[in-house]
Amino acid sequence: MWEIVRMIAVGIFLFIFVFRDFRKRKISMLSVLIFAVLGIVLEIPEGITVWKEITAGIMVGAVVLGLAKITEGKIGVGDGWVLIVTGLFLGFRGNLFLFMAALFASAVVSIVLLLCGKADKKTQLPF
Repeated sequence: MWEIVRMIAVGIFLFIFVFRDFRKRKISMLSVLIFAVLGIVLEIPEGITVWKEITAGIMVGAVVLGLAKITEGKIGVGDGWVLIVTGLFLGFRGNLFLFMAALFASAVVSIVLLLCGKADKKTQLPF
């Protein structure tokens, strides 16, 4: 049952941030904090053994935050924060899969936009 609740929470979280990022090109840190607290609360019943996996999941987002700093914003800081929160819910493997799926989807959308002439190589897309 907790797995279903976690997946629904992640779905809601991502749904909110996709539209906000698309429209305003920024995310609400208050929303990130709310979902982070929810993620921690949902993991309490699982016990201490899950925290290694969760910490590894958070590290996926931490790496993206580091890359955002190194690339001077070419990768969004908000993307890193979103991946930190999803790491709370999904753990390492799930969060890494989410990150790779997002990269793949972004690549597909970019290629389609390039082929249709709707974008060039300098066009920024929300992640």
